[in-house]
Amino acid sequence: MQLKHLKSILIVVLTLVIGLCGLGVEAAFAAYKRPYYIEVDLTNQIVTIYNTKDSTIARQMLCSAGENDSTPEGTYYLPSKELSDERTKWYYFNAFNCYAQYATRISGPYLFHSIPFNRKEDNRMSPSAAAEFGHPASHGCIRLRVEDAKFIAKQCLTGTRVKIFKSGKKDENLRQLLYISTYTQEEMTYPEFMGISDDALGLGSTGSQVVDLQLRLKDLGYYDGGKDGKYDVELVSAVKNVQKDIGMVQNGIASKQFLDMIFTNDAPVSAGQITLREGRSGPAVKKLQTALGQLGIYSGDVDSVYDLDVVNAVKILQRLCGYSADGVATPEIQQLAYYEVERIIGELGSSDFRMEYITEEINMARVNFKKAKIIVRSQMNTESQNLTRVGDGDSVVLLGYENGWANVVANGMTGYMYTKYLKPYTTENKILKYTAGDKSVVLGNSLEEYISGAETEKQAFRNYYASKKYTAEQEELVDYVTVNTGSDSVLLNLREAPDGASSIFAQIPNGTSMRVLSREEGWTRVGYAEEIGYLMNDYLTFWQGSA
Repeated sequence: MQLKHLKSILIVVLTLVIGLCGLGVEAAFAAYKRPYYIEVDLTNQIVTIYNTKDSTIARQMLCSAGENDSTPEGTYYLPSKELSDERTKWYYFNAFNCYAQYATRISGPYLFHSIPFNRKEDNRMSPSAAAEFGHPASHGCIRLRVEDAKFIAKQCLTGTRVKIFKSGKKDENLRQLLYISTYTQEEMTYPEFMGISDDALGLGSTGSQVVDLQLRLKDLGYYDGGKDGKYDVELVSAVKNVQKDIGMVQNGIASKQFLDMIFTNDAPVSAGQITLREGRSGPAVKKLQTALGQLGIYSGDVDSVYDLDVVNAVKILQRLCGYSADGVATPEIQQLAYYEVERIIGELGSSDFRMEYITEEINMARVNFKKAKIIVRSQMNTESQNLTRVGDGDSVVLLGYENGWANVVANGMTGYMYTKYLKPYTTENKILKYTAGDKSVVLGNSLEEYISGAETEKQAFRNYYASKKYTAEQEELVDYVTVNTGSDSVLLNLREAPDGASSIFAQIPNGTSMRVLSREEGWTRVGYAEEIGYLMNDYLTFWQGSA
């Protein structure tokens, strides 16, 4: 009997404890005062930031979380900074010898941060990491576009709730739209972001007008889908890309103004959104022909037709820059052509130049090992520094042999690897030299450049291509706040210190906007009139604007 009573007492005590814990959790959530909360859907690789006050979406973005389920699921609260470079422009990963921008700690070693950079330079984003964006790729952190990482670092305060979970259901339509651009509440409504409209062509529209739009965007090089008259997500994405190129709000809606614009001679032409190949025609092909002609590698008619002459010119460009020469102009190859035209004319300061081919014999070797990538080391021993890795089929410049080791240039690094993994061959290395006055520029890499460790044209362009795509090119934004007391008759106290009992310097009217000087737990430091003081975050709306 006594044992039964004891069990009953224990059950009652445990029930009370669980009940109190539940009340504590509910109270904690009820007291949640951060302006945002964050959800990370690992199934779709999507981060959504919600406004706490009404649970509307403030920002939504694509991400790359951890490979092999290495990003932990659960609910976390953003902690205070552990390292001085957290939430700043540059964060260094000592273990991987790389950088990221605007790293914000989630818990333990896991952070939100930008796509990694190979160097501490804005144009040195890792091309391989950029290529993996939108798919699991990290060691557990959550990678974002630079501006998205910056938003979390600057706007999501210490204590912001983060829920990481698997939704279990893939939404490829939303993922496709987020590949084009991040959704931000400041620019449009969420239905507009999805391309939905009541008074213009948009998602779900059908008919002959949609067919005309599909055909026109196909000619302009923005759309590669069917001509079925259905306004689907692929067409929304194409319209958004046009809008991006002409500086319009990217809502994917084909308004009358938009339609009038794209059917004129002044319509934008894609600089590389879809693949062009033999048999294609239209303004996008004409634009590519013009660029290849400017480079001096195409002398055919600029007639908007992708014929054999265009195929051969594209092959020349691919060989010069280190790509496989198949004559197909992928979006990357098209943008490479426009990049090289801009680079060469920019460096020479003129589009009027002489051109000549320079040919030299070069000893190369192809890697022959399918099981894994081979390490290129700084010295002829397995204990020396790991410089880079090369995989099966990769080519390296062969400088010489010694004691079973080959001295090679690989990925811009000069080092050593085992001879047994290489198949030597000799090839003619061609470069194009452009000269205007006393200035010269080359397209391609000379043997001397290879030996000195210079980047190949392909490597240099891919760094630029990755950074251009995932680093926003915009003016510097700074943080602002607007007083939001809920009523014009209610003023907000500007206090001497971040403490509700400190002296009041001034009372600020509802709707007043000020630049943020700094932020602390629950408080923001601002300047108002001739005073500098603190405002409670509960009565502020945070935003970014031009400096």
